[in-house]
Amino acid sequence: MTYWTILWITALSGPLDGVAMGIYYPSIESCMEAHQVVSDSLPYDHTVACESTGIASSSLRPRRRPA
Repeated sequence: MTYWTILWITALSGPLDGVAMGIYYPSIESCMEAHQVVSDSLPYDHTVACESTGIASSSLRPRRRPA
């Protein structure tokens, strides 16, 4: 089962100093893939971290009850 994952970005300098923002991804794998791309695109000092949630992003759908 896969869980929603948040990519936390925290600014460490400039006018956004101390501001944190999260981007949701459907799995830890997709968050880790985006980790470096997002980090490379930011021009200021920052930290980037993936944090898994306990909320399932995909699950099996229950079967319909027979009539």
